[in-house]
Amino acid sequence: MTILLLSFALGIGAASYLPSLPPLVFCLSFLPLLLLRKQFPALNAPLALALGLSYGIASGHYYLSNQLAEDWVGRELIVEGRVSDLPREDARHQLFTLVPERIYSADLEARALQGFPRRINLSSYGTLRVKTGEQWRLRAKLKRPRGFVNPGGYDYQAALLRRGIGALGYIVESRDNRILQSQPPFSLAVLRYDLQQWLMQKSQSPEKGILIALLVGDTSAVDRQHWSEMQKTGTNHLIAISGLHLGFFAILGFFVGNLLGRFVQLFWRTCPAVYAGYFLAIAFTLFYSIIAGLNIPTLRTLIMLAVVQWVLFWRRSFRARDTLLLALVLVLLYDPLAAFDIGFWLSFSAVAMLMFCFSGRIKPAANPSLVIFLWSQLKIFLQSQWVMFVGLLIPLAVLVHSVSLLAPLANLIAIPLVTFFVVPCLILAAVFHCGGGELGEAIFLRAAEWGLAWLHNWLGYLLELSPQALTPLVNLNTRAIIIALIGGLLMLLPRGLGNRYLGMAAMVFALLIPRQQLPALQMLVFDVGQGTAVFLRTPNHQLLYDTGPIYSENFDAGSALIVPYLHSQGLAELDKLVVSHKDKDHAGGLIGVLAAIRVDHLLLGQRETYKPTDQSSVSPVQVESCHEAAPWQWDQVSFHFIRWPLLASAKANNHSCVLMVEYQGHRILLPGDIEKDVERQLLAQDSLPSVDILLAPHHGSHSSSTPAFVARTAPLTVIYSAGYRNQHGHPHRDIVARYNEIGALAFNTAYTGALEFRWDQGELREQLSYRQFARRYWFDDEKE
Repeated sequence: MTILLLSFALGIGAASYLPSLPPLVFCLSFLPLLLLRKQFPALNAPLALALGLSYGIASGHYYLSNQLAEDWVGRELIVEGRVSDLPREDARHQLFTLVPERIYSADLEARALQGFPRRINLSSYGTLRVKTGEQWRLRAKLKRPRGFVNPGGYDYQAALLRRGIGALGYIVESRDNRILQSQPPFSLAVLRYDLQQWLMQKSQSPEKGILIALLVGDTSAVDRQHWSEMQKTGTNHLIAISGLHLGFFAILGFFVGNLLGRFVQLFWRTCPAVYAGYFLAIAFTLFYSIIAGLNIPTLRTLIMLAVVQWVLFWRRSFRARDTLLLALVLVLLYDPLAAFDIGFWLSFSAVAMLMFCFSGRIKPAANPSLVIFLWSQLKIFLQSQWVMFVGLLIPLAVLVHSVSLLAPLANLIAIPLVTFFVVPCLILAAVFHCGGGELGEAIFLRAAEWGLAWLHNWLGYLLELSPQALTPLVNLNTRAIIIALIGGLLMLLPRGLGNRYLGMAAMVFALLIPRQQLPALQMLVFDVGQGTAVFLRTPNHQLLYDTGPIYSENFDAGSALIVPYLHSQGLAELDKLVVSHKDKDHAGGLIGVLAAIRVDHLLLGQRETYKPTDQSSVSPVQVESCHEAAPWQWDQVSFHFIRWPLLASAKANNHSCVLMVEYQGHRILLPGDIEKDVERQLLAQDSLPSVDILLAPHHGSHSSSTPAFVARTAPLTVIYSAGYRNQHGHPHRDIVARYNEIGALAFNTAYTGALEFRWDQGELREQLSYRQFARRYWFDDEKE
């Protein structure tokens, strides 16, 4: 059974990493295995693998069939549907999910739902606001989902696929927009929304976002500072509804059910009291799981608890590992792309480690006293923290490229405080709120807020005492990962089989293995949509040119796209950060970068617009105008900013930093958003040589790239850093034609994803387009 479950799960997981999907008839090629399995039992495992792969492929076709048809893209449609999930709102807009029920064209002609997505995400930038459970008629413009593709980045498109979202769009102001039906009197979705809104309005705590996450699983309101604090201390797992919280509810449900069962026995003596305990344990955890949004750790815990309670109900025995593998299979059946969720790997890894270290190793004492019992439970808790710390070192290093050496000490207080005090108080406050008990609601909500405030003080105290070295970045190659895994196994094996000191030595040795040798010059042009972010690296130095746009209050290119890549490379520091000018598509991610990366030298195109409050705890040492910076050289690469007489009255675009990078005759020009006037000045003062790579000025706008500028720079390669089907029409077709006329090889990050170039030994050695290099089957083949 173990091998079959594992093989089936591996098959589903493998299908999610396919660069393209084979046709469905491919799944029929596994039929001979099905026919031969009785004669050859050894084929059972390959058959399970093939069935899992077939299920993953079929799921992939199902996901792709839910994408918006090209005929619907960009057209104004009238959609009637029901609001599902929790709307997210910030100062700019409200984002919500709609389940379409009817579709009309602009002339109110009804259209069939066939080929239309089953769920769509809509944004309202006006005054219109919706609530969960309401039915609306809305005029909207839609497009197909599309995410950014960057190394080390988050796959937004995969996340939308997993939620069944097949289209994105925005509401068009119209008299057609109206509510058709208000919220139903009761549903779990509406209850979840009401609880979210109740906390939003009632709680005055700075940790309000964490309270909402603990109660309904919505992390959108968690403050960025609190999130960073919990990441650095290794306690961020508590923000998600984890197995610890559901375990508490299972125990509570079993206790209540057992009491009810004893009452039932007064009238029905043959009915075991524990039956009611098993039933209510599942009922309590199922109810809380639904209210919490059924994320991957929640679903895994729910399935495992249900299996255990079911087996106990029927008085059967079970193996812990098969329970875990059954949960793994059921999670993948429910969500075939779960492997793209970090919580999936960490959740199952953590439980597997605990099972490995505690199954069959704990011998309960006979008739223990209360003191002995409490001591044994404390000992198990402390041992579990050690196991989690050692066991998750490598998964964390691979998935998030960081480990917290503070985690065992921080969790020593955080786990019992949140699990056994904050969460119960929060639930009781919610119960009193629903029941109309204002006094009980106020008391228990205040208690939960006090618990989180105490936790915040505890974590802040630890961070103040500890240097930055206690939350190091870890970047391991394949050999180092294998050695570290062996070391971790030796540390966790029972005495007599393992050797902790040898395991520790292996871990340290893995960290000392040298990384891959860096090229003489590396350039990465990030895929940030309508904006710019370029990373330049030599063997001993790093520079970031622009930080991409800000998309919302809690989402910017700096923290979401750039920082994860830098951390994946083991980088916590930049020698120089250049912000060409103040426009949000270039400077929007600045605060996100400064919050996570130390910057030695910040160079600005508009020095006067920078405020010291933009700095963070990892703030730059020196701030300077790029127009006054002297040339410099790193290793074999030289850098200099091209200057011209600046006009104070000029628009922000014409204050852009223009950076020239040279390596053994190869030149890269990064001109920001300069327009025609500046281009003419640079040509007049003969400051522009021919270049190998040019980042098209102003994303290929018609206001830049004059014929003389294009002819003088004569780039071999031109890169347009632009958003997919952006509203500005960048790059302009005339500009594209202008560069094509001189034979420049053109790339647009909207269609290629991130672009990486590597030079070594005086030559361009490698050129990567990440939409091809890291291809997934949901990436479309559309070309500009």
